Amino acid sequence: MDNLQEDLKEEFTDWYKSKENVFYKIEKVYKNLIETLISKEPKLVSPQIESRVKSLDSCISKIERKYLEENEEILCQEICKKITDYVGIRIICFYEDEIPIVKGIIDKEFAIEGETDKTKEKEERDTFGYRGLHLDIRMKENRFALTEYNDLSEFSVEIQIRTVIQDAWSRLEHKIVYKRNVPQEISRSTERLAALFEIADSEFIRLRDKTKEQEEKSVNQINKLEEGKLKEIEEISQKKINFITFDKFLKFKFPAYTFSQENESRILIEIFECNSNFCLGDLDSAYKNAKGVVEEFKKFKQISTMNPFTMLRHMLYFVDNNKYKNLLTKKQQNIFDDYLKSKKTKGYSFCTLQKPNT
Repeated sequence: MDNLQEDLKEEFTDWYKSKENVFYKIEKVYKNLIETLISKEPKLVSPQIESRVKSLDSCISKIERKYLEENEEILCQEICKKITDYVGIRIICFYEDEIPIVKGIIDKEFAIEGETDKTKEKEERDTFGYRGLHLDIRMKENRFALTEYNDLSEFSVEIQIRTVIQDAWSRLEHKIVYKRNVPQEISRSTERLAALFEIADSEFIRLRDKTKEQEEKSVNQINKLEEGKLKEIEEISQKKINFITFDKFLKFKFPAYTFSQENESRILIEIFECNSNFCLGDLDSAYKNAKGVVEEFKKFKQISTMNPFTMLRHMLYFVDNNKYKNLLTKKQQNIFDDYLKSKKTKGYSFCTLQKPNT
């Protein structure tokens, strides 16, 4: 038996090496094609796509584990056909409800020869664990007719579609308990962790939907402010502003600027340190009352590098130089103060840094 196994492994090794270049060509072609197809779907949030060619050692390990022990008389040609994942592509989505969208793209563009729905299996068994969708696919006949694809029809490709959470769980489980007999205590711990990962996937969808709902609400509020309908949302405009509304306001007012969440968070924290009850009404008032002044100042001083954050700091300082003084450095305060003093005759009251009532 040992000699037979060695002969089979040697024969398989020769066969694998004769096909290795084909495997790598298949990997490149399928990955590029799938990346192109998925990039055209607006409902997907930039899934990560990975690919690999199964190594010779991994193939031999699989043969020893799954086939040689089951069938002492199996031929090399049979073993070669049994392995369906010489080439594997993994599509990692952000959210679980994106998996059916990806599956629909694959189903439309490729012939699906096999499907393993890990989520369905877990639900039917009422257990927790790795949830993902595995497909064995092959290009449809019309693609194989193309010159660049006609030598790729011999092998199918395994596609794994999973979420970021499912991917993390799969990698961790593989390292800790995969293909091993473990004590019941470890098995129970694994089940508890699997349940938490499943909850995390559901919670990310809920948080995404709640965030989208808040974004739509924030845009609606800002539109009403633009239309001069502040009274319709007076109660909301006087509540402490949240990051989502702050973000939407900035992007609405400065559409040409690319904002980073890190910088937005930093300035909002600084504003709250000056005014813990800072609200949408405060932000809108500062913008409307001080934007023109700050733009004149920027033009007068020829400050071409003043970004929206620096402009906002100056706007708030102009509205209340005492409350928001920490938003500017001493040097910035002195330069802006001197400018405002020079413009006092144009209707600006330096003592309050506000336009006088008219």
